[in-house]
Amino acid sequence: MNSINLIDAAKFYNDLPHQKSAWQWLQDQLTTAQIDGFAEQYRSAPPFQAPETALITADQCKAIFGRDITPDQLVDLNSCLDRFDIDTPARIRHFIAQIAHESGGLRWLQELASGKAYEGRRDLGNTQPGDGTRFKGAGAIQLTGRYNYEQFAKSINDMRVMEGCSYVASQYPFTSAGFWWNKNHMNSLVDSGASCRQISERVNGRDPANGLQEREDYFATATKFIPDSVSPTQAEKPAGVSVAGRNPLDVPYFYQLDSAVFAQGEAQADRMCFSSSCAMLLEFLKPGTLPGPNGDDIYLKKVFTYGDTTDAASQIQALESFGLKARFNQNCDFSIIEQQINRGIPVPCGFLHHGHVDAPTGGGHWLCVVGYTPTGVIVNDPFGDMDLINGTYVNRVAKGLQYSYKNFGRRWMVLDNGTYAPGKGWAIIAEPPN
Repeated sequence: MNSINLIDAAKFYNDLPHQKSAWQWLQDQLTTAQIDGFAEQYRSAPPFQAPETALITADQCKAIFGRDITPDQLVDLNSCLDRFDIDTPARIRHFIAQIAHESGGLRWLQELASGKAYEGRRDLGNTQPGDGTRFKGAGAIQLTGRYNYEQFAKSINDMRVMEGCSYVASQYPFTSAGFWWNKNHMNSLVDSGASCRQISERVNGRDPANGLQEREDYFATATKFIPDSVSPTQAEKPAGVSVAGRNPLDVPYFYQLDSAVFAQGEAQADRMCFSSSCAMLLEFLKPGTLPGPNGDDIYLKKVFTYGDTTDAASQIQALESFGLKARFNQNCDFSIIEQQINRGIPVPCGFLHHGHVDAPTGGGHWLCVVGYTPTGVIVNDPFGDMDLINGTYVNRVAKGLQYSYKNFGRRWMVLDNGTYAPGKGWAIIAEPPN
C-alpha cells in the first residue's frame, strides 16, 4: 500500500467512520506534548489586519445601534467591512441596518436558546454529539451549525472558530455576519439599487420580513449618520485613480450560458467567457456588429475559424477580422485599465476564479471591465455574479458588478501558480476603431 500524505488526508476528510477511526488511532499514538505542539502551530494563523482607515466610527455606531460598541467590536466591524468589500455608503448602510435588527441593537451576539434543538440536524452538518449546543447561533447574523462554522473557519483561516459559539461571538461578531453577507452576494443586490425591504427579504427569507419597520428605521438612521462618501483604505486605492469622463461605459452585456453554439459535438456555453468578453468590447466599439442578445455566438463562430475560444491569438485575429485592432498584454495593472476606460475602451481581463482569494486556482476566466471607482472596477461578467473571496458563482446576468481592487487584483495580477504579482494582469488592449 502506498504511503499517505497527512495534508491530503485532512483535505479530503468527510467524517466517514473509517476516516474517524484512522484519525483517532493516530491521536492515540501521540503524546500530550506532541498534540499541544501541533495545536499551537495549527492555530497560529496571523490575524486579519484591520484597515488603516476606519469605514465606520464608534460615534456613528452608537448613533445607529443606540448603545456603545466596544473597541474590540469596532475593530472587528471595520475588519469585516474591509474584508468583504462592504465599502460603499449604500453597502454599509444596508449591512448595518440588518445587523442592528438581527442583533437587537447589539444586545444579542449569540443565540439565547441552548442550541439543543439543533442536535442531530444533518442539514446543518451537526453529526457529532454536542454539535447543537457548540455550534448554535453566533454573531450579528446568527452563524449556525457545524457545516457553516467549518466554512467560516476556512474562509478566514482561523480553525479556532471550531471551538464554537462563544469564540465566534466574542472574536468575530461582525465578520461572521459579513461571511453570510458575502456568501449570499448581498453587495451585488445593494449595488442593483435594492430597497431596504428587498434586502430584508433576502436576509429574513420572507416578504415582508419580520421586523421590517425596525429594519427600515435602522436604515434611515444609518443613512443619516453614514455620509455619501466613504474613504477607501490605501490597500484598495491604486495611485492615480480619478473618476472622469464616461465612467462606467455602457457596454452591452452577453451572458455566455445562453449560448447555442456547439463545436465538435460539444456545447460551448461553459467555456466561452473569453469570447463573450471580447464580444462585449467589439459590440461597444462597433455597435451593430453583433446584433441581438446572442451576438457573442456570432463572434464565437468567427473565433473558431482561427482556433479555439481559449486562445488569445485567435481572439486577436477575430477582432481584427471585424476591423478592430487589439493586442494581448500580460503585463497590465489598474492604471492601464483606468487609461483605457478614460479613452472610452472596455478592457477584457483574464483571472483565476477558483479557490480562496489568498491562493487562487483554476484554468482562468475572462470578464469585461467597463469602469472603475476609487475602490474597485466595474465589470460585466459573462458567467455570473462572483464571490471574489471564496471563488464561487451565482449564475445570473451580471452587468455592472463592482469588484474591489483588493480582491479582484489578487486574482487578476497573479502568476500561473496563483502567486500575487502586481503588474502581471492579463488583458486585451484595443485601439479605437477607425
